[in-house]
Amino acid sequence: GKPLTAAGYTSEKWAQDFSAVTAAFQLKDIIYIGWSYGGTVPVDIISNIRPNPLKAIISLAAPTLGPGLQIILTDINKAFSAGFLATNDSILSLKTRTEFVNGCFARPETVPYTLKSEWVGFTVSQTPDITALVLGRTQDSTAFSAAGKAGLPLLVIGGTHDALANVTALIKVMSEDFTNMESHLIPNQGHAIFYDDTSETVRYITDYGEP
Repeated sequence: GKPLTAAGYTSEKWAQDFSAVTAAFQLKDIIYIGWSYGGTVPVDIISNIRPNPLKAIISLAAPTLGPGLQIILTDINKAFSAGFLATNDSILSLKTRTEFVNGCFARPETVPYTLKSEWVGFTVSQTPDITALVLGRTQDSTAFSAAGKAGLPLLVIGGTHDALANVTALIKVMSEDFTNMESHLIPNQGHAIFYDDTSETVRYITDYGEP
């Protein structure tokens, strides 16, 4: 669903969605893997669910909605907001979506046209009013920061050629709270790190926590 009011996008609501899924599949000892905006949800989970259900977090170029967001987002990504929120300029809106999807890949010219078209289509399904609510929601990172300081494991994976997120800045921001953090920058790869270098991304994920 896509509610039309801010009440539908509170931090508690995001945590409730997470709980509904984990309860349905009876999941325990959860390692949360989040890409890009999807990586912000652990803040909602840890803030609203007791005890913390997460065993570890794996961040794939995932920013934070806190003060560090403006440091992590690149200027290219920041410039896209006008197009995503435009309600009276269809040319700007569609141009922005195409450029954003191309910006996810280190070598967009090598990505199949059908795949890029699917991704653009996914962005169109979220109208500007909904995008504004999703991007404008707030989080309280107090419990999240405390969990990091208490040793909650965090793995950050990103590409050195990420046009949308400054992963080096992300690592610095997260290291301020997470005492048990591991990070890897994969050379010459972009924001969609799992697509640009599937084998390395999967290797880091599957090796995480192994002796």
